Amino acid sequence: EREGSGRPRRSSSTIHGFLYSHCSIAAAVDLARFGCLDIMVNNEGVSGTGDRDDIRKVDLGGFRRVFAINVDSVFLVQTRFDPTR
Repeated sequence: EREGSGRPRRSSSTIHGFLYSHCSIAAAVDLARFGCLDIMVNNEGVSGTGDRDDIRKVDLGGFRRVFAINVDSVFLVQTRFDPTR
């Protein structure tokens, strides 16, 4: 179908998921419907828990969770939705 401008009609889709989850990312990758990915907003982040005033009180597990969500997820999503593939 074409709009009044003569340009092809475009559609968009929003995908929600947990970006730190390999399974959630894999489930979101369904580009066959549109044929390509034009825009990606890779947006997820947390600030962590615990006492941020004293680094000695931050537990390693909590730190790793924050790092996985804020940093690893960007890498995982970007490599999965890589437009050059």
